[in-house]
Amino acid sequence: MFKVIQDPINGPIKVDLNFLSIIDSPEFQRLRGIKQLGMCYLVFPGANHTRFEHSLGTMKLAEEYGVSLKIDNIDEIKVAALLHDIGHGPFSHSFEGLLGKNRDLSHEEIGVKLIMGEKPFEYSTLPERLEHNGFNPRSIASLISNRRESVAGGIISGELDADEMDYLRRDSYYTGLGTIPFDYHRIINISGTDGKHIFIEEKGVPTIESILLNRFLMYKMVYFHKTSRIAQLMLSRAIEQYSQDTSSLILMDDGDFIWNLKNDKGSRSLALMVLQRDLFVPAISLDYREGMEKEIHETIISSGYRNNDYFIDVIPPRSFVGKKRIKTGVKVMVHGELKEAEQFSPLLSALSESFAMRKLTVFSHKDNRQKIKLLF
Repeated sequence: MFKVIQDPINGPIKVDLNFLSIIDSPEFQRLRGIKQLGMCYLVFPGANHTRFEHSLGTMKLAEEYGVSLKIDNIDEIKVAALLHDIGHGPFSHSFEGLLGKNRDLSHEEIGVKLIMGEKPFEYSTLPERLEHNGFNPRSIASLISNRRESVAGGIISGELDADEMDYLRRDSYYTGLGTIPFDYHRIINISGTDGKHIFIEEKGVPTIESILLNRFLMYKMVYFHKTSRIAQLMLSRAIEQYSQDTSSLILMDDGDFIWNLKNDKGSRSLALMVLQRDLFVPAISLDYREGMEKEIHETIISSGYRNNDYFIDVIPPRSFVGKKRIKTGVKVMVHGELKEAEQFSPLLSALSESFAMRKLTVFSHKDNRQKIKLLF
């Protein structure tokens, strides 16, 4: 027996009954209230899709990928794909690392703790639901973290994974951009494995270029858009000024999170500015060099401004480095030897270099824009 869920991106998704109690858990249902793209809805009004639908889509693609690669534990892969984002806090990536006692945990690490029922999430219903339906929580957590870099784990979190093949198409659709289309069916069909790595046949390099070019454009046009970035920075500052323990915010949905911020005496002012789209604007934008933040900060403060009068943002951020982050190290089988796609694709090499070019932007209230601009 099964149910069918209609998905505008991947078509009908067949859900076996033993998955339904996991989907109906409070932990998974919370994802209905968490926007996939955080603050991007302030720029792209259609970007209100959620982690809930993305997780279902990832599950479907992971199943297709696993079947194509002839992986044995397909149901485990599907559950891991379904739960890969279970640890996301409000507004997805936007405030990761800022909330209370869990600030040192990534959303993946929080997800693992929820799946395992480990402190401080002992109340999680997921371990019991997983075990009741024949799944080992530890095995599912291991697939999601993929620390051993298995083929099954690579389907969930790898150079070209089901997660990315869903969110790039979904985010492009709901922002209305279209960007560069890519054929995910072809990527799955020309993928192979040597028992440890997932690789692409050499003839598939143009398809790889299309998905990574799509990714590059989405970062430039959506994920790093200046308006969503300043909204994120303003709410991050609001969290810092929140007068209560921020640990309580970590597993709220977006609505409860915002309600708490706008009804707190410390965070209320900045939270309301974001909600009313009264956002700070770019005052200056410069090519980045090491140490600039400190110099600019000292110049602005010495001119009589306070911390809440400006924000400094560097794009791409420091965390966005390395081949695993920009994913140009996709394995390609060339004459029986595995190589990284970037080695023989000038386009991918150029994308890698482009991601290394950083810009620093100083945002201020519109009333101070010209005054701060004249400081530099």
